[in-house]
Formats: sequence, C-alpha cells, structure tokens
Amino acid sequence: MIAPAGTPGRAFLATVALLATPAWGDGVVLYDKADFETAFKQSAPCCVVDARSEAARSALPLANAVIYRLGVRITPTAAVVVIGDNDDQAMAAGKALAAASGAKDVYAVRGGLATWHALMPPAPEASEGFMPSTFIIPKNTCEHGPPLQELRFDRQ
Repeated sequence: MIAPAGTPGRAFLATVALLATPAWGDGVVLYDKADFETAFKQSAPCCVVDARSEAARSALPLANAVIYRLGVRITPTAAVVVIGDNDDQAMAAGKALAAASGAKDVYAVRGGLATWHALMPPAPEASEGFMPSTFIIPKNTCEHGPPLQELRFDRQ
C-alpha cells in the first residue's frame, strides 16, 4: 500500500521516533520534581549520588550523599538518584553508574540541587537534643538474627 501524497510514510515516522529518543538511555532517566514525587510514593531511593563539582559541593554540601568520581562503586538495592551541576552532567554520571553497577533505575535530577531541595529540604543543623522525625529502613533489612545497628536514645 502506498501512502497518499502529503502523509508521512512509516520510514519517516520511524526516523522521527528514533530522533526523539534520548541518546543516553541505559536505564537513566531525567526526572523533575513531579516525577520524583510520584516515584517516591512507591519506594524511596537507596542512595543519592552527588556528581556536582568540588566547588559546588564545598559551597552547599549534600548530607549523606555518595560523592561521585570515576570508578566509584555502589551496590544499589533500589533506585539511584544523581545530582549534578547541570542536567547533562547528572545524566553522564548516571549513565556511568548504571553501566558500572548494573543499576536498573537511575534517576538524574532535572534542575540539580534546587530541585532536590524542593523535594527534600535540607535538615536543620545537628545540635544537642535534635532527633530526626523520620528515617528510612532500606529493603531487605527485616531479616531474622542479630541487628546490624541499633538506635539508642541514651547519651553516655
């Protein structure tokens, strides 16, 4: 069957679809605030990776984040979140982490640290008597046997 004049053929549509696909792929997706809000309703990430420059990390440190550098090894148990100085940097670091670790779900943060702080506001400065209101128990930690870590409230 020949397409009527003025209508795109299958080859043309396939080419447009291919060009519209992001070049990075490999399980790395660029997420904005709304995407993260939806994803976090299902499960929390296993780790946050800070791929920002040394200067950006020094100016605004990101507590509890894994510092990205070439060859860094992670063992993801859930989605991995990557924050960069810009979207391209976050995607490149995410792609490298996905390839090295075999992570299936790697989310680069669109908009960097500003987007991340809109989702997860920075914790107040640690001070005497400060207790977090929430904490995350990673998957596969509810196993029988001696505890790996205990939460203690006594300060001795």
